[in-house]
Order: sequence, then C-alpha cells, then structure tokens
Amino acid sequence: MAGQAAFSRDILLQTLAQPPSLFALSRKISLNDYKLKIGFKEVFGMAVFEFVRQQRMEKAWVLLENGSLNVSQAASLVGYNNFSHFSALFKKTYGVNPSNYARDVAKT
Repeated sequence: MAGQAAFSRDILLQTLAQPPSLFALSRKISLNDYKLKIGFKEVFGMAVFEFVRQQRMEKAWVLLENGSLNVSQAASLVGYNNFSHFSALFKKTYGVNPSNYARDVAKT
C-alpha cells in the first residue's frame, strides 16, 4: 500500500491545479477508493484532499514570496478560481491575508 500511496501522492503533486477526483485517482493506481482513502491517511497522516490543500497553500506561499505574481495569479496557478475561497484558506493556514503577505514581501 505504501507504494501505491506514494504513487498517488506523485500524481497529486503533478496535478495540483486540477487534481483528479478520488475515484479517478484510485483507478489510476488500480486500487478502490476506500482503500486509497484509508491507506493514504495511514501513510501520510492526512486525507487525500487535505494533502492537496496543504500542497496548494505551500506552493502559493512560495509564489507570493518570490514576488513575481499577484495574489489572484498565484491563486489561479495553484488551482483556485474563487479568490475569496483562496484568501480565506490562506489566512486560515498562515494567519495572514495573502494580499498583506504579498505586500509585506514586496517591501523587503
């Protein structure tokens, strides 16, 4: 199972902006979706889409830290079409509004 979980993680990392559904992912690794959910959480300590959300937020942080993109561009690149939803998740994750973070990074 660890090998299939690692393979599913690799697929998710390659498709962060538009990850496959749990069902599609389970088919790609030839495992039923229930076993994928259980095994992924066992190996990585979080649900499949918690992992996706975490990875998206980390990538957005790096994109904003580089200072070459504005917040809406970063949100779009990591797969969020709804700017408000992205902003709320970013603030919940890091405790700072993404616009404020981007502005603070630009000042330094």
